Amino acid sequence: MAVPDDGVAGVRFVLQTTRQRTMSLAFRIGDLLRERCAPGALFATEWDAREWRLWRGRRAADPLDAGFAAVPPRGAARDTDAEAFERRAARAGVDGWAGDDQLIEPGLVAVAVPVRDGAGRTVCAVSVVSHTSRHTLDSLRETVLPRLRAVRGELEAALAAPRPAPETAPVRDTSLEAKRELGPGFLQSLARGLAVLGSLGATGATGWR
Repeated sequence: MAVPDDGVAGVRFVLQTTRQRTMSLAFRIGDLLRERCAPGALFATEWDAREWRLWRGRRAADPLDAGFAAVPPRGAARDTDAEAFERRAARAGVDGWAGDDQLIEPGLVAVAVPVRDGAGRTVCAVSVVSHTSRHTLDSLRETVLPRLRAVRGELEAALAAPRPAPETAPVRDTSLEAKRELGPGFLQSLARGLAVLGSLGATGATGWR
């Protein structure tokens, strides 16, 4: 499962489930990956003109993707020009899925589908990755796409389901106790502000993401 990192038009994988015998990936959970992977094309389908402009500026400033240390340099991947990625993003918007044919790492192919919230926004992508010794991109798509779509439906139903209000205990202001214990170096007003924000965040009232 991957989520977008909007600040740099990148992708971060946040969950990985593997079999006992599995391939070794160069990147780890949480690493910042470039957008050319399958989830990246899906996320780009919702970019507006401003986001595309920022992405093109980042590409021009960092043509070799040196800012993405967790993956091989751009020259090792197949689509090395901006237009190729734009075409893949446009195709993903039409097809509803995206593929990665050794773009994020040599020897890996992947198929991904978007997961949308109740408002229709893509919040994450789920994908299946295989090695080229087992699948081509086409054979992997034929094998896993029906199941991926079924899983996507289950996730979207869970996102759309009403959620009960969380049961939270009243937040106790401990700033006075901390002030007495830590002395003048303790910022009581800051602590109180953080306590209020924490309380609002616990009830979902802030709309934080």
